[in-house]
Amino acid sequence: MYPPRSLRSLEERWQDIKEQVGKFEGYYNAVLCENHSGFTDSDKTAVAVTLYNRMEAKPFIVVHCWEILRNQPNWTDLHEKAAHGVNLADSSAAVDLSNLVPHDQDSSLVAGNKRLLGRDSSKAAKKVSSSQSRSQSTTDFTSLLSENAR
Repeated sequence: MYPPRSLRSLEERWQDIKEQVGKFEGYYNAVLCENHSGFTDSDKTAVAVTLYNRMEAKPFIVVHCWEILRNQPNWTDLHEKAAHGVNLADSSAAVDLSNLVPHDQDSSLVAGNKRLLGRDSSKAAKKVSSSQSRSQSTTDFTSLLSENAR
């Protein structure tokens, strides 16, 4: 018999499940949009799990929860909106599929924007940050010299 779990423990587990299922639903919808001929539901699920595991830090281990939740109104509405071309960025339950960058890659994503920085923009950003760090190090060096001169 399992020991009783606290309310906080249950709430945290539910949050993890909702987050994983929501992200997975996005990957599953992306697979559905590809519309592969001859794919069964289990084939589509397997491809979506593979895609999820490749892109996310933690593997998708709650397929059994997704199979229960996928027919619930929250996830059904998300699927219908995606099928009708509604912008999912406006939905509170939306999954952002635009930046499918593996978690271990350094992506130069602009906060709040879905596009990667271009070559020129990323160079400019690096130049600004390096000049700020140089001016900070110059200020630090100058303050050290003035302290030592006293």
